[in-house]
Amino acid sequence: MYKLLKIQEDIGIVKKNAINPFLKNKYVSLESLLIQINPALKKNKVQLFQPLTNVNGRPAITTMLIEDTGVTGGIVFKDTITLPDLQDSQKMGGAITYFRRYSILSMLGIPVEDDDGNLASNTVKVKAKVKEIEKEEDPF
Repeated sequence: MYKLLKIQEDIGIVKKNAINPFLKNKYVSLESLLIQINPALKKNKVQLFQPLTNVNGRPAITTMLIEDTGVTGGIVFKDTITLPDLQDSQKMGGAITYFRRYSILSMLGIPVEDDDGNLASNTVKVKAKVKEIEKEEDPF
């Protein structure tokens, strides 16, 4: 999908901004991820929704990308993942945040900053693919 490639190009590599206090590893927080991706989504007229739902009575999150096609509806890409069955509301809140973050990263196919810098080559590959598609008369 050409539009997804443009979004990936506009976002680039997502920067890690938080440290796990238990494992001492760096990660991208949900808040930071949304701040980093929203300008690219807006520019490319795509909206992100993540409603909580259930699947066969189990809690779940649906991640949807809705493309503004200029008509009612739009093109929808979506996936649903069930959450662990947790009774502790704080643990459930953490699980929701975790699964929201990784669902977004997975659906958009965007790389997260790598401590050794090897992911820079992914950005070059995305930009090359976008240029290749732009040379075609009509990518769809």
